[in-house]
This record gives sequence, structure tokens and C-alpha cells, in this order.
Amino acid sequence: MKYIKQIAIIGGLTFIGEMMNHILPLPVPGSVYGMVVLFLCLCLGVIKEEQIKETADLLLLWMPLMFIDPSVGVIENIGYLSGNLVSFLIVVVVTTAAVMAVTGRITQSLLNLRKKERKSHE
Repeated sequence: MKYIKQIAIIGGLTFIGEMMNHILPLPVPGSVYGMVVLFLCLCLGVIKEEQIKETADLLLLWMPLMFIDPSVGVIENIGYLSGNLVSFLIVVVVTTAAVMAVTGRITQSLLNLRKKERKSHE
């Protein structure tokens, strides 16, 4: 029963994200809206981490399986990519580095913010 409730919470927020995707005229996927709504709910205390932890951990465990299909698609279409392989690899390397840099900076900022909050509460 616990997992059903957690899946309902996560699914409901995903549904809200999809509705936002249809309402707002921005080129943002519904899943991104859903993650932002989930993040805001967690930050504001509307949803507690314990309310979704087990299902979220399970979904994270299964996440690598979601990359199998795109990987097979790239392998199947390697003929189309071979003419543009250098361009493709440059895009992959640059975007990967950019995502890693931005993620690292955001993580550092959040950790520094958390340290400041803990010091102010002492």
C-alpha cells in the first residue's frame, strides 16, 4: 500500500507537469515541469522525503534500463552518423562537460548554502 501511495504522489506530480507543458507556451518537456514541481514541494515541505523515498530509490535503481533503447538506436543508425562522427562526438563531449560543470556548480552552491544555514542555527 505504501508503494501505491508513493507512486500516486510521483505520478500526480508528473501529470501536473504534463498539464503545465500543454498550458504554458514554453519549449520545456512536461517531465521537467514535473521535477520542478516535485522539487518545490519538497523544499516547501508540502511533501516530505519519507513520503516518496522508497519508490524514488527504486526508480533510480531502474533508471539505467531506460538508456538501453536510445543506445541501441544509436548503434543501429551508426551508418547515418559515420559521415558526421566528428561533429557528433564534439557535441556529445561539449554537452556532457557543460552538464557536469553546471551540476557541479549548483551542487557546490547548495552545499555552501546548507553550511551557512547550519552555522546560523548554532
